[in-house]
Amino acid sequence: MSYRVAYLPEVAGDLGAIERWLDKYTDSDTTTRRLLQMAQTINFITDYPHAYAIRDDVAPGLRAVPAAEGRAVLTFFVNDDQKEVMIIAATYAGADWIGRSRIRLIDERD
Repeated sequence: MSYRVAYLPEVAGDLGAIERWLDKYTDSDTTTRRLLQMAQTINFITDYPHAYAIRDDVAPGLRAVPAAEGRAVLTFFVNDDQKEVMIIAATYAGADWIGRSRIRLIDERD
């Protein structure tokens, strides 16, 4: 059963920053390919939300998955009751995915 995907609003900024960074340092084909790979990973997550290890050492229930040939990291939570995957951050090129996982924002919204 596929889960629906939701995003923290800040993820749009993450993806925009990744796209701008790729545009600056790679060609347009690479930019397109990497963004498509990230989208494919998100689609996989919605079908197999429990396929990745829980990172309780960072935050209870947090999961992190490499994407775009291991160059990106997507962090997310799974809500089995609502059948939802909440993407909370996207990072690229070795950025601090733990620091950018927005755990504080999640706690404030609860």
